[in-house]
Amino acid sequence: MKNIISTGVLCLLLAGCSMINRERVPDEVPDWTVAYAMPSFYPVRVTKAYGINTQEDWTSILHTHSQFMTVSDFKRIKGFLPDYNGYGLPLAFATMGGDSQIQPTNHLPDKVVLYWTSLF
Repeated sequence: MKNIISTGVLCLLLAGCSMINRERVPDEVPDWTVAYAMPSFYPVRVTKAYGINTQEDWTSILHTHSQFMTVSDFKRIKGFLPDYNGYGLPLAFATMGGDSQIQPTNHLPDKVVLYWTSLF
């Protein structure tokens, strides 16, 4: 029983000390998210995505991506972007899929990694 209590106290102490040296980011800075766009004539499925910050030594995994073909549907995108030809990347908020982080943070990652596969 003493070992369990000692281990618990040690974990709390280490968790508290690990936060001391972190760079402060103002609270009004929103948590970052990832959004992605795909051409209508070449749809893809994002299977995994995460951000890595090497300076602060963390990796933030994003929620499972479960987009549907309607995200990149040609007729749907033409409603938002009338000049869209189906081959480029439709960069409009309503035409992109995206997900939030599992453990939200407003510290930006150094890089974002996406795993994707073609649906054709």
